[in-house]
Amino acid sequence: MAYNSSTDACNTAPEERIVLFRNYMDWGGAAGINHRQKMEEEKGRKEKALKGPTSSNDISSRQPRGSYNTKNDIKVAKMINLLQEFEGMSISVAARNQLTGAKSKLTDDHTVFIFEKIHEQPTISCSDVTNLLCQHFKGLDITSRAVNEHMRKKCHLTYKRTVRQLDARDDDTNILQRYESVSAWIALGIYFFSECIFIDEVGFNRNMHRSQGWSEVGSPCKITTETKGPNISILGAINVHGVITLSRREACAPTNKKRKANDPASKKGTTSSDFMEFLEQVLTNIEAHDLPYRYLVMDNAAIHKTIDVKDWVTERGFEIIYLPPYSSFLNPIEEFWSKLKDVVNKDPASVILNTKLSDRIKRAPEYIFREDCQAWIKHSLRNLLGPLFSR
Repeated sequence: MAYNSSTDACNTAPEERIVLFRNYMDWGGAAGINHRQKMEEEKGRKEKALKGPTSSNDISSRQPRGSYNTKNDIKVAKMINLLQEFEGMSISVAARNQLTGAKSKLTDDHTVFIFEKIHEQPTISCSDVTNLLCQHFKGLDITSRAVNEHMRKKCHLTYKRTVRQLDARDDDTNILQRYESVSAWIALGIYFFSECIFIDEVGFNRNMHRSQGWSEVGSPCKITTETKGPNISILGAINVHGVITLSRREACAPTNKKRKANDPASKKGTTSSDFMEFLEQVLTNIEAHDLPYRYLVMDNAAIHKTIDVKDWVTERGFEIIYLPPYSSFLNPIEEFWSKLKDVVNKDPASVILNTKLSDRIKRAPEYIFREDCQAWIKHSLRNLLGPLFSR
């Protein structure tokens, strides 16, 4: 199927709704090239290490050092006092833990109170924590700066970008369903690391950019964007060998105009027939390489659970594993999408000058290695085992 570089989805013919980008499991492709380059670089480093030290590191060429720092009676007595005060620590650690300057006004009770407030409201500001401390503990007089230092150094807390999470994810019903599903998969003897193909869909837009940027103090970081262009839905599949296939489904740009009665209906999102066309690309690629994969792991979206999809996959000799509701974090391809978007938005010049978002997406897997996919699958295995140990 020929690749259509046009970004006008409304003019795309029906038979070109799912356009194959590249079969990345063709080891002459991007993923294979990068893997071999990485292995060759590692081989070069090992050969260099076996040659031994260079002449600049030769012992005979080193300059003689000065006299070492001697220990007098005063220093020895100070070390002994440190070891007695901080029992079980080395001298270097004990010296770092030695109290210097004014004693902190915050005790263990204050620390417990801080953790309680952080747990209740993770986005609370440091000044609000200070006010709550002074209100709860009568007689406490402390600055926000001192509280901030205590939270960072003593409580080991950091202020970072928030990650949204649906409340239903940790609902008791969904946790129980997640536990039962994982238990059933383990009972069936499914080996996720070597028998599964992980499939999902994600959306891209030309105006995507990094969530953080630089600006002068006191002024916001503004990003100039054009009118929102067409969205591109990307269907992808990965396994332990790396990226298998990426295909695009391009949709029309959103509009607020009302459609007239005689106008043709606008294209919808990805349908079950589109999804089956993508699965045909994936399974054909797998069968061509004669790889022992049996299971297709995907979420429980409606287009994935139609009778036609189930029957067709079964006829091809594969089985589908549907993830429980609100359990997308169990699919390692979510980590793949995160890195893919980061690579697509990494080069500001290409983001600004190259209007063909499809080209940037198609090249992005060149920066994703086989080892990355293996690490993501191992991480998902830890997530899979989590529900079993949380019971």
